[in-house]
Amino acid sequence: MLVDVHCHLNFKDFDEDRDAVVKRAEKLNMTVVDSATNMEDAKRSLEISRKYNIVKSSLGLYPLHAIKLNEKQLDEEINFIKKNKDNIIAVGEIGLDKSSEDFNRSDEIHLDKQVEVFLNFKDFDEDRDAVVKRAEKLNMTIVDSATNMEDAKRSLEISKKYNIVKSSLGLYPLHAIKLNEKQLDEEINFIKKNKDNIIAIGEIGLDKSSEDFNRSDEIHLDKQVEVFKRVLALAEKIKKPVVIHSRKAEKECIDILETFKIKNIDMHCFGGNFKLVKRIQDNGWIFSIPTNIVRLFHFQKIVEQTSISQILTETDSPYLSPFREKRNEPSFVVETIKKISEIKKLDEEEVKKLIYMNFQKNFLKK
Repeated sequence: MLVDVHCHLNFKDFDEDRDAVVKRAEKLNMTVVDSATNMEDAKRSLEISRKYNIVKSSLGLYPLHAIKLNEKQLDEEINFIKKNKDNIIAVGEIGLDKSSEDFNRSDEIHLDKQVEVFLNFKDFDEDRDAVVKRAEKLNMTIVDSATNMEDAKRSLEISKKYNIVKSSLGLYPLHAIKLNEKQLDEEINFIKKNKDNIIAIGEIGLDKSSEDFNRSDEIHLDKQVEVFKRVLALAEKIKKPVVIHSRKAEKECIDILETFKIKNIDMHCFGGNFKLVKRIQDNGWIFSIPTNIVRLFHFQKIVEQTSISQILTETDSPYLSPFREKRNEPSFVVETIKKISEIKKLDEEEVKKLIYMNFQKNFLKK
């Protein structure tokens, strides 16, 4: 008898092959505890537990979901757990999460209630020189992504200071929706004005992650789409590659991108399903694979199923570190190289050469 005490079968990642996944567990005579982190997932988890005898539900409130609820919503979610007490095996996952503090964004955690990096972030203010020196020793090229005009100004300064750093200026979707028309024009014109000082436009795209928290009113998808199309039109006009952010809006991003004639499109940290992965492959776009590939099967599978000619490396630093409890930085991209080498059964030096060729083709070729 085997036991998996914590998984998320209720996640959409399993929608295409949940039956097969459970059957494989059944053959191993397993008991599976399916954890739900919000009410929407909890409803799915209960349905799954009714369908499969080996699956038991555990209903909880993920801490970074819970802080986004008002009192009425919080009562509703807790009462839902209480109402289903006879249908669950445990309450969880629940707890505290201070991960945002790693990013100097402690205001967002409410504890009381290589393609892309972010060298322009204040996380690197104290040791940016040392971080870049470590990257220089590895003979790296770094694309520093700015997500708003303030960060863009810092990024341009950094790219002037360090030869290995190239700037990519963009408009982060959840920043863009907070701008009025005048501010939006100003940010887009700033990118246009600096077109000769940048290597790409990004990151840009769509973000529906707030929908997980029953707050779709706050994602303003219509405005996100409008801004996304405006910046894509600029990229098409000035012939720049684009770096795409598509969190929880992967299909929508692809649908829009397919209406433009931009040749070089980098799908940054792509989290979509494998039907969408196939569309990206067929379109000839590229995936930039983050350093947390060392522990995330999703990115490992993308690498396995994608031609090496459509793969780039990224760190997304200071985020997505391959090492737990350690801030990410560009030099850690070697961990991605190691994993890609392992998956593709290629020598690490060969992987480095092939990926740099992809970078030249997609970012440096006029």
